[in-house]
Amino acid sequence: MFSRRKSRKQEIQDFFESSEGAFPLSAAICNDDIAKVQDLIASSPSLIESEEDRYGTPLHVSLFCDNLEALTLLLDAGADPLAASSGTDDQANALTIAGREGKQPFLHQLLKHTKLFGSSRVYKCLQYCLLESASWGQVASVANLMAWWDGWTLETKEFALRCAAQRWKVYVAEFLIANVKFEQKALDDALAYAIDYKVYMSSTNEYRIDYEGVDYFEQQQLIKLLLHAGANPNTTHFGIPLVIHTAKNGNLIGALSVLLENGANPNTADNKGRTALHHLGDAQRLRQGMFTCRVHEAGIRLLLGHKAAVILQDESGAMPIHEAAYGTNLRILLLELFTIPVDERHSALRLTNRYWTTLLHYAAAGAKLDVIEYLVSQGLDVNQANANGWTPLICAIIPTSSGFSSEGKSKSIDDAIQAAQILLDHGADPLVTTAEGWTPLHAFSLFVTRNASRRVSAMISELISRGIDSNARAIFPTATGRTHPSPPTSPWGYKYHQMIQHPDKYGIAMVRQGYTPLHFAAAKGSVGMAKALLANGADASCRDATGNSAAKIAKYTWYLEGQLEIRDEMVKLLSEANPPGK
Repeated sequence: MFSRRKSRKQEIQDFFESSEGAFPLSAAICNDDIAKVQDLIASSPSLIESEEDRYGTPLHVSLFCDNLEALTLLLDAGADPLAASSGTDDQANALTIAGREGKQPFLHQLLKHTKLFGSSRVYKCLQYCLLESASWGQVASVANLMAWWDGWTLETKEFALRCAAQRWKVYVAEFLIANVKFEQKALDDALAYAIDYKVYMSSTNEYRIDYEGVDYFEQQQLIKLLLHAGANPNTTHFGIPLVIHTAKNGNLIGALSVLLENGANPNTADNKGRTALHHLGDAQRLRQGMFTCRVHEAGIRLLLGHKAAVILQDESGAMPIHEAAYGTNLRILLLELFTIPVDERHSALRLTNRYWTTLLHYAAAGAKLDVIEYLVSQGLDVNQANANGWTPLICAIIPTSSGFSSEGKSKSIDDAIQAAQILLDHGADPLVTTAEGWTPLHAFSLFVTRNASRRVSAMISELISRGIDSNARAIFPTATGRTHPSPPTSPWGYKYHQMIQHPDKYGIAMVRQGYTPLHFAAAKGSVGMAKALLANGADASCRDATGNSAAKIAKYTWYLEGQLEIRDEMVKLLSEANPPGK
């Protein structure tokens, strides 16, 4: 059987029972031996300030053990209610502990013995007590502290409201709003914190929060309270519109709903022109502190129900329907398309971004097989090129860092092969070349794999058999890992043109010329791709425009820093395929 965990009070009593010789005053307090407490205070007043590392001073011990009589005796004898303690994670004084734990009789006694001399230390201690009480949801403590002294600044009261909002303490916020005239900015700031997950409590060294249904209910009530008090539902959270922030966090859908029901604009955009629906074209986090991602269908439906527009353009011209084709599934794309009038849907399917990238390009880049099949059936051209010559086939066969499936998994090499095969079966031209000189084989070579599967080898073989030159030359932007800003993780389409034209803006260290698909694989450290390319006739002796072989590129590539085993394997593979004198 499992033994029940001891309470804090029982732990303290057990500890001092075994340590009575070292801490007689604290032991007497734990035993509720008031006569002995009085004797020890009278005979050995220095014991009042004695401190034990885990549980603090006798004043703290009396508070932890709920011994009000002992606490009063200690205060009358001169114990400092504002003395810090090592017995808590934040070294809180007794006043703060009483406030945040809601022990009103103790708080009353401690306040009665707190002398206001106008020192900054005293004010800071009182302020911390108020803020902690607000964060812990102790309405009575907040009320008593504010009633006890009329010297609180408006700034401190605003801070208290923010602390309550950060922890979803609706009843503390309700008390503060009823008793303080807050300015618009303070209400907006509180709302920005209320719509987010609770902040972790540094005072208790908190690292995880387990939410229950009542927590989300109180969050929604808090948001309504702040909105009715005058907070602006279209304000921002660290520069991000509240609607977008809540939409991007699955378990905050209740907060999103309250915002939309109270005047928030579903089409508000961020600094790149992207609305919440744009963002929900990609899988989003489910909960705080977890990296699990899912397509947020409930959020999409909620936004559509509030008339969120599906063909608004961001700064690149991309629309929510483009993002949905890239990162969700056919059912959700159709949900969005069906919000468009029937007579406009045919033309909507053919809308592009500013770089002529179609819905089919997006679906291919995300390897959304059902969406690809649907769009092809609706007459979209499998060979339509965007502004820098990328067709859906090249978009399908390149690795992308996003384009999550509904299960939260990113595009895999098998997904890419299936997407490419669908397009090839519908007449996609494998001999297309982009403005950068890329063939589908160059794009495919960027997938990082240690071993080449049968399907990978078969795809490379098929592309070459259809006429692609396995040693075709192309431009390749390279990074060093030490550039600022960091380069895009796995770009595709027109982004590559932008990276080559403006390398400094995208963290590109060098733009290499004359790279073959084997050079691409070497630069990315993809041993499996290199093996498959060599097996299908790639020439390891080819050199780029500055005379670098694939082996030399593999030896110095940034992508293999810290991966000596893989680097050695790659260099050995390529060197053996290109022996000296060959």
